[in-house]
Amino acid sequence: MKYKLPILTFGLLLIMILSGCGKVVPPGTTVIILTPSGESKIIRQGLYLGWGRDKIYFVDTKLKSYAKNLKILCADDINMDVSVKWVGSFAVTENTINIIKAKVPASPSNRGDMSGYELSLDKFYKIAMDDIISSITRTTISKYKTDKRRNQKYNQEKSN
Repeated sequence: MKYKLPILTFGLLLIMILSGCGKVVPPGTTVIILTPSGESKIIRQGLYLGWGRDKIYFVDTKLKSYAKNLKILCADDINMDVSVKWVGSFAVTENTINIIKAKVPASPSNRGDMSGYELSLDKFYKIAMDDIISSITRTTISKYKTDKRRNQKYNQEKSN
């Protein structure tokens, strides 16, 4: 009888801890949980639990597009206005976890009661993709002469 109250209290406390610790994965986000032993767990929906020294990463998996306007000097020394759009998202799998963590800067999460690290597609675009897309677009378009484009436009207006 004298041990019944502590056992009952411990049981209720354990049930409260186990049932109240899970948090729901936010929409458009994949949660990666890394344990200190190096194991990883990918959770796309439902509840996730992070214990002790586990690190939690929130990966933005929504499909997003980024537009950029460029002025490119063509081969005949005429500037051309070009609008380039990049569409992308993160595909989180066991094979891509280490690549995403290595290439995307992690910042502390500002999700209110959820502690962890944010891996944002916006930051990845600004740091890596913005310069690559500009360089490829300039290299591709700067080879052409605008005379061909003007002749096409002239012939098209003439036929109408």
